[in-house]
Amino acid sequence: MGATLPASTRHLARLHQAWDPLGAAATRLLPATARAHVQALCGLAAHVAMASAVAARDAELAALPDRLEAACHAGGSDELLLAAPVQAHLALGLDVAPWRALVAAGASWEERHARLLAGLVAPALAPRDERAAAHLADLAAAAHLARALAERAARGEPPAPADVARARRLLVSADLGLPSLPPAAARAVRAHRQLLADELRRVERTAAASAASAAGAPVRPLRPALGRRARLGALWVRALAGRLVAVGTTHRGGTADIHDAGRGTT
Repeated sequence: MGATLPASTRHLARLHQAWDPLGAAATRLLPATARAHVQALCGLAAHVAMASAVAARDAELAALPDRLEAACHAGGSDELLLAAPVQAHLALGLDVAPWRALVAAGASWEERHARLLAGLVAPALAPRDERAAAHLADLAAAAHLARALAERAARGEPPAPADVARARRLLVSADLGLPSLPPAAARAVRAHRQLLADELRRVERTAAASAASAAGAPVRPLRPALGRRARLGALWVRALAGRLVAVGTTHRGGTADIHDAGRGTT
Protein backbone atom coordinates (compact mmCIF):
# COMPACT_ATOMS: atom_id res chain seq x y z
CA MET A 1 0.00 0.00 0.00
CA GLY A 2 2.83 2.39 0.85
CA ALA A 3 4.34 2.08 -2.63
CA THR A 4 0.93 2.48 -4.29
CA LEU A 5 -0.08 5.73 -2.58
CA PRO A 6 2.43 8.08 -4.32
CA ALA A 7 1.60 6.55 -7.71
CA SER A 8 -2.12 6.86 -6.97
CA THR A 9 -1.68 10.50 -5.94
CA ARG A 10 0.10 11.28 -9.23
CA HIS A 11 -2.49 9.39 -11.29
CA LEU A 12 -5.44 11.18 -9.69
CA ALA A 13 -3.68 14.55 -10.10
CA ARG A 14 -3.35 13.88 -13.84
CA LEU A 15 -7.03 13.00 -14.07
CA HIS A 16 -7.95 16.21 -12.22
CA GLN A 17 -5.75 18.23 -14.55
CA ALA A 18 -7.30 16.70 -17.66
CA TRP A 19 -10.89 17.18 -16.47
CA ASP A 20 -10.64 20.61 -14.83
CA PRO A 21 -7.39 22.42 -15.72
CA LEU A 22 -8.43 25.70 -14.07
CA GLY A 23 -9.30 24.03 -10.77
CA ALA A 24 -6.13 21.93 -10.95
CA ALA A 25 -4.02 25.04 -11.46
CA ALA A 26 -5.48 26.75 -8.40
CA THR A 27 -5.03 23.58 -6.34
CA ARG A 28 -1.26 23.96 -6.78
CA LEU A 29 -1.42 26.82 -4.26
CA LEU A 30 -2.58 24.54 -1.44
CA PRO A 31 -0.23 23.00 1.13
CA ALA A 32 1.01 19.55 0.11
CA THR A 33 -1.36 17.44 2.22
CA ALA A 34 -4.48 19.45 1.36
CA ARG A 35 -3.43 19.50 -2.30
CA ALA A 36 -3.09 15.71 -2.38
CA HIS A 37 -6.53 15.22 -0.83
CA VAL A 38 -8.24 17.67 -3.20
CA GLN A 39 -6.53 16.16 -6.24
CA ALA A 40 -7.50 12.66 -5.13
CA LEU A 41 -11.17 13.51 -4.69
CA CYS A 42 -11.44 15.61 -7.85
CA GLY A 43 -9.42 13.05 -9.80
CA LEU A 44 -11.82 10.29 -8.78
CA ALA A 45 -14.74 12.47 -9.89
CA ALA A 46 -12.94 12.97 -13.21
CA HIS A 47 -12.56 9.20 -13.59
CA VAL A 48 -16.30 8.76 -13.01
CA ALA A 49 -17.22 11.44 -15.56
CA MET A 50 -14.84 10.17 -18.25
CA ALA A 51 -15.49 6.46 -17.75
CA SER A 52 -19.23 7.10 -17.97
CA ALA A 53 -18.78 7.78 -21.67
CA VAL A 54 -17.78 4.12 -22.16
CA ALA A 55 -20.87 1.90 -21.97
CA ALA A 56 -18.79 -1.21 -21.34
CA ARG A 57 -17.68 0.25 -18.00
CA ASP A 58 -21.15 0.76 -16.53
CA ALA A 59 -20.93 -2.25 -14.23
CA GLU A 60 -17.47 -1.24 -13.02
CA LEU A 61 -18.66 2.27 -12.19
CA ALA A 62 -21.78 1.01 -10.43
CA ALA A 63 -19.55 -1.00 -8.10
CA LEU A 64 -17.14 1.87 -7.42
CA PRO A 65 -18.84 3.28 -4.28
CA ASP A 66 -18.97 -0.17 -2.70
CA ARG A 67 -15.28 -0.74 -3.51
CA LEU A 68 -14.42 2.64 -2.01
CA GLU A 69 -16.44 1.92 1.12
CA ALA A 70 -14.86 -1.52 1.56
CA ALA A 71 -11.37 -0.05 1.17
CA CYS A 72 -12.14 2.62 3.77
CA HIS A 73 -13.30 -0.07 6.21
CA ALA A 74 -10.11 -2.02 5.47
CA GLY A 75 -7.98 1.03 6.21
CA GLY A 76 -6.48 1.41 2.75
CA SER A 77 -6.30 0.16 -0.83
CA ASP A 78 -3.67 -1.20 -3.20
CA GLU A 79 -5.58 0.02 -6.27
CA LEU A 80 -4.04 2.84 -8.28
CA LEU A 81 -7.44 4.49 -8.62
CA LEU A 82 -8.51 4.18 -4.98
CA ALA A 83 -5.42 4.39 -2.76
CA ALA A 84 -5.28 8.21 -2.65
CA PRO A 85 -9.07 8.79 -2.39
CA VAL A 86 -9.29 6.25 0.44
CA GLN A 87 -6.48 8.06 2.24
CA ALA A 88 -8.39 11.33 1.83
CA HIS A 89 -11.61 9.78 3.13
CA LEU A 90 -9.88 8.35 6.18
CA ALA A 91 -7.94 11.51 6.96
CA LEU A 92 -10.94 13.81 6.59
CA GLY A 93 -13.64 11.50 7.97
CA LEU A 94 -15.69 11.64 4.76
CA ASP A 95 -18.86 9.72 3.98
CA VAL A 96 -18.97 7.54 0.86
CA ALA A 97 -22.67 8.30 0.22
CA PRO A 98 -22.11 11.31 -2.12
CA TRP A 99 -20.20 9.07 -4.51
CA ARG A 100 -23.35 7.06 -5.19
CA ALA A 101 -25.02 10.20 -6.54
CA LEU A 102 -21.90 11.19 -8.50
CA VAL A 103 -21.63 7.74 -10.08
CA ALA A 104 -25.32 7.83 -10.96
CA ALA A 105 -24.79 11.21 -12.62
CA GLY A 106 -21.87 9.97 -14.69
CA ALA A 107 -20.88 12.42 -17.40
CA SER A 108 -24.26 14.20 -17.19
CA TRP A 109 -23.34 16.45 -14.30
CA GLU A 110 -25.67 19.09 -13.03
CA GLU A 111 -24.99 21.88 -10.58
CA ARG A 112 -26.10 19.72 -7.64
CA HIS A 113 -23.35 17.22 -8.44
CA ALA A 114 -20.73 19.98 -8.49
CA ARG A 115 -22.00 21.03 -5.06
CA LEU A 116 -21.78 17.44 -3.79
CA LEU A 117 -18.13 17.27 -4.82
CA ALA A 118 -17.49 20.64 -3.14
CA GLY A 119 -18.91 19.17 0.06
CA LEU A 120 -16.37 16.37 -0.10
CA VAL A 121 -13.48 18.73 -0.83
CA ALA A 122 -14.34 21.42 1.74
CA PRO A 123 -12.89 19.62 4.82
CA ALA A 124 -9.49 19.40 3.09
CA LEU A 125 -9.32 23.21 3.16
CA ALA A 126 -9.78 23.30 6.96
CA PRO A 127 -12.52 25.97 7.03
CA ARG A 128 -12.93 27.85 10.29
CA ASP A 129 -16.73 27.65 10.24
CA GLU A 130 -19.61 26.11 8.33
CA ARG A 131 -20.19 29.21 6.21
CA ALA A 132 -17.14 28.40 4.11
CA ALA A 133 -18.67 25.17 2.80
CA ALA A 134 -21.68 27.00 1.35
CA HIS A 135 -19.45 29.55 -0.40
CA LEU A 136 -17.19 26.77 -1.74
CA ALA A 137 -20.29 25.07 -3.13
CA ASP A 138 -21.10 28.31 -4.95
CA LEU A 139 -17.57 28.34 -6.40
CA ALA A 140 -18.07 24.76 -7.62
CA ALA A 141 -21.41 25.74 -9.15
CA ALA A 142 -19.76 28.70 -10.89
CA ALA A 143 -17.03 26.41 -12.25
CA HIS A 144 -19.67 24.00 -13.55
CA LEU A 145 -21.55 26.85 -15.23
CA ALA A 146 -18.38 28.38 -16.69
CA ARG A 147 -17.37 25.04 -18.20
CA ALA A 148 -20.82 24.63 -19.74
CA LEU A 149 -20.69 28.15 -21.20
CA ALA A 150 -17.20 27.54 -22.60
CA GLU A 151 -18.32 24.30 -24.23
CA ARG A 152 -21.29 26.07 -25.82
CA ALA A 153 -19.08 28.91 -27.03
CA ALA A 154 -16.72 26.37 -28.62
CA ARG A 155 -19.73 25.07 -30.58
CA GLY A 156 -20.54 28.58 -31.73
CA GLU A 157 -23.52 29.04 -29.39
CA PRO A 158 -23.74 32.50 -27.79
CA PRO A 159 -23.88 32.46 -23.98
CA ALA A 160 -27.17 33.38 -22.35
CA PRO A 161 -26.62 36.70 -20.51
CA ALA A 162 -28.61 35.34 -17.56
CA ASP A 163 -26.19 32.40 -17.23
CA VAL A 164 -23.15 34.68 -17.33
CA ALA A 165 -24.71 36.99 -14.75
CA ARG A 166 -25.54 34.06 -12.49
CA ALA A 167 -21.99 32.72 -12.75
CA ARG A 168 -20.65 36.12 -11.72
CA ARG A 169 -23.00 36.22 -8.72
CA LEU A 170 -21.76 32.81 -7.64
CA LEU A 171 -18.17 34.04 -7.86
CA VAL A 172 -19.05 36.99 -5.63
CA SER A 173 -20.45 34.51 -3.10
CA ALA A 174 -17.21 32.53 -3.29
CA ASP A 175 -15.33 35.68 -2.28
CA LEU A 176 -17.53 36.05 0.79
CA GLY A 177 -16.25 32.73 2.11
CA LEU A 178 -12.58 33.70 1.96
CA PRO A 179 -12.38 35.06 5.56
CA SER A 180 -13.50 31.64 6.82
CA LEU A 181 -10.51 29.89 5.25
CA PRO A 182 -6.85 29.62 6.31
CA PRO A 183 -4.55 31.89 4.26
CA ALA A 184 -3.22 29.21 1.90
CA ALA A 185 -6.68 27.84 1.16
CA ALA A 186 -8.01 31.37 0.64
CA ARG A 187 -5.24 32.05 -1.90
CA ALA A 188 -6.16 28.91 -3.84
CA VAL A 189 -9.87 29.71 -3.82
CA ARG A 190 -9.18 33.33 -4.84
CA ALA A 191 -6.99 32.11 -7.72
CA HIS A 192 -9.66 29.66 -8.90
CA ARG A 193 -12.25 32.41 -8.73
CA GLN A 194 -10.00 34.70 -10.80
CA LEU A 195 -9.36 32.03 -13.42
CA LEU A 196 -13.10 31.43 -13.73
CA ALA A 197 -13.72 35.16 -14.10
CA ASP A 198 -11.13 35.19 -16.89
CA GLU A 199 -12.91 32.24 -18.51
CA LEU A 200 -16.22 34.10 -18.46
CA ARG A 201 -14.59 37.12 -20.09
CA ARG A 202 -13.10 34.84 -22.74
CA VAL A 203 -16.53 33.36 -23.44
CA GLU A 204 -17.98 36.84 -23.81
CA ARG A 205 -15.15 37.91 -26.13
CA THR A 206 -15.71 34.81 -28.25
CA ALA A 207 -19.42 35.55 -28.50
CA ALA A 208 -18.76 39.21 -29.34
CA ALA A 209 -16.25 38.24 -32.03
CA SER A 210 -18.72 35.78 -33.56
CA ALA A 211 -21.46 38.40 -33.59
CA ALA A 212 -19.12 40.98 -35.12
CA SER A 213 -17.97 38.54 -37.75
CA ALA A 214 -21.55 37.83 -38.71
CA ALA A 215 -22.23 41.57 -38.94
CA GLY A 216 -18.99 42.31 -40.77
CA ALA A 217 -17.71 44.69 -38.06
CA PRO A 218 -14.49 44.41 -35.94
CA VAL A 219 -14.73 44.15 -32.16
CA ARG A 220 -12.12 45.43 -29.73
CA PRO A 221 -11.00 42.73 -27.25
CA LEU A 222 -12.19 43.31 -23.71
CA ARG A 223 -9.50 44.01 -21.15
CA PRO A 224 -9.78 42.34 -17.74
CA ALA A 225 -10.94 44.88 -15.14
CA LEU A 226 -8.33 43.95 -12.53
CA GLY A 227 -6.39 46.06 -10.10
CA ARG A 228 -2.60 45.89 -10.28
CA ARG A 229 -2.18 43.75 -7.16
CA ALA A 230 -4.93 41.34 -8.18
CA ARG A 231 -3.46 41.13 -11.67
CA LEU A 232 0.02 40.35 -10.36
CA GLY A 233 -1.34 37.93 -7.77
CA ALA A 234 -3.16 35.88 -10.41
CA LEU A 235 -0.48 36.15 -13.11
CA TRP A 236 1.58 33.07 -12.35
CA VAL A 237 -1.41 30.83 -11.67
CA ARG A 238 -2.93 31.93 -14.99
CA ALA A 239 0.31 31.00 -16.71
CA LEU A 240 0.33 27.64 -14.93
CA ALA A 241 -3.26 27.03 -16.04
CA GLY A 242 -2.24 27.82 -19.60
CA ARG A 243 0.59 25.31 -19.44
CA LEU A 244 -1.71 22.66 -18.02
CA VAL A 245 -4.23 23.21 -20.79
CA ALA A 246 -1.48 23.11 -23.43
CA VAL A 247 0.06 19.92 -22.08
CA GLY A 248 -2.94 18.09 -20.67
CA THR A 249 -5.70 19.30 -23.09
CA THR A 250 -9.01 20.83 -22.15
CA HIS A 251 -11.70 19.47 -19.84
CA ARG A 252 -13.41 16.29 -21.01
CA GLY A 253 -11.51 16.37 -24.30
CA GLY A 254 -8.36 14.48 -25.29
CA THR A 255 -8.26 12.58 -22.02
CA ALA A 256 -8.32 9.01 -23.27
CA ASP A 257 -4.55 8.50 -22.86
CA ILE A 258 -4.60 9.64 -19.24
CA HIS A 259 -7.79 7.78 -18.42
CA ASP A 260 -6.71 4.53 -20.06
CA ALA A 261 -3.43 4.54 -18.11
CA GLY A 262 -5.38 3.43 -15.06
CA ARG A 263 -7.71 0.93 -16.69
CA GLY A 264 -5.68 -2.08 -15.75
CA THR A 265 -5.88 -1.22 -12.10
CA THR A 266 -9.45 0.01 -11.72
